[in-house]
Amino acid sequence: MKIVYTPTFNKRILEIKHYLKTNYPHFLKYTQLQIEQKIETIAKNNHTGRIGRVKGTREVVFAKLPYCIVYEINETKQEIVILNIIHTSIKYP
Repeated sequence: MKIVYTPTFNKRILEIKHYLKTNYPHFLKYTQLQIEQKIETIAKNNHTGRIGRVKGTREVVFAKLPYCIVYEINETKQEIVILNIIHTSIKYP
């Protein structure tokens, strides 16, 4: 399936990168790699995440990072839409 990123996800990734670069530069590369690998896992097995808190979505959490990727599967278009990446301490939705 094709991976599609929403503007919301892209904005959050930039915010995360900026925050880490400013406050924890030694974690930036590791975090980027973990996010990329998690998205690759979703692409290979789109039902890897748990049922999302918002109807029609799925969520996948990281073992060593405080983030959760929210995505939906569009079977008709054969796409996985990456909706957002949220910090686990934030109340969502």
